[in-house]
Amino acid sequence: MTKDENGLLKVNFDPALTRLLREVKYFLLLELSVPETAMGIFAKAEMYREYIVSLDMVVENHNYIITCLHVMERPLIKARIEKMEEVMKPGIEEYKWKSPNISEFIVRAKTTVDDLYTIVQKMKECLTKI
Repeated sequence: MTKDENGLLKVNFDPALTRLLREVKYFLLLELSVPETAMGIFAKAEMYREYIVSLDMVVENHNYIITCLHVMERPLIKARIEKMEEVMKPGIEEYKWKSPNISEFIVRAKTTVDDLYTIVQKMKECLTKI
């Protein structure tokens, strides 16, 4: 993941890798030969797809939290936002697609962000009712 100057996140899955996975799929459908290195990457296609889907959801919820809060709401959940940012930090600074324990990071990030997202949604619902 990468973080922009506004604190918003983006999943940085290389488009070239997406093209490679698609091309290998078509080569296999056409029964053409595929280089061994490309097949090795293709063998992990489902894992990459699961990572991308999970990280896209984490990023979407994270960015919603960062952008939807009113200045007056932010102090109410400041500690939780700081915890969320702390949990997300290794995904921005350390983890790569081949890093060990990436699955555990994704689960932890998703749990942390989803919990805060639920709180923010409830806050917004209560504000609307008021």
